[in-house]
Amino acid sequence: MDLVIDREKWARGGHGGASSLMNGLGNMCCLGFGAIAVGLEEEEISGVGEFSDLDQETIPYLQELTFNPFCTISDEDEDDHDRLIRNTKFHDRAVDLNDYKTPGMHDTAGNPIIRRVNVKDEADRERQLTELFKDAGITLTFTGKQEHA
Repeated sequence: MDLVIDREKWARGGHGGASSLMNGLGNMCCLGFGAIAVGLEEEEISGVGEFSDLDQETIPYLQELTFNPFCTISDEDEDDHDRLIRNTKFHDRAVDLNDYKTPGMHDTAGNPIIRRVNVKDEADRERQLTELFKDAGITLTFTGKQEHA
C-alpha cells in the first residue's frame, strides 16, 4: 500500500493543531491519512483521536479490509455486549512517533509528556515513521514543504 502525507495537512508534535485522525482544522495525524487511504470517510474520522475511538458502525467495513495494520476487531467487550475496535502495536508506535514533542513539554493539564520514543527533529520523525510503515507493508511518502524545527 502506498500512503502520501501532505505536510501542510499533517498534525504532529505540536504542528497543525491537535493530533487526531482529523482535527477541527481538517488536519490529520499520520494514521488519519491511513484511514482515508483504506476508504474511511472524513466524516467518520473527524474529531476521532485514534482507531479504537471510531464509531461502532465502522466495524463491518473494517472487518472487510484485506489490509488493515491499524486495528483489530474484538468479538466482545468486557461486558459481553459489543465488538470493540482495538489499536494494534503498529498503531500505538505510530501515535508515539507522530505526537512526540520536545522533551520537557507538558500537556494541556500541565503534566509532563512522556513518550516511548525519541525524535530529534522533523526529518528524524519522517525517517522513523517511514521505517515503521515500511515494516507494516506501507510505502510512506511526504509532500509539501518540510519544517526544520
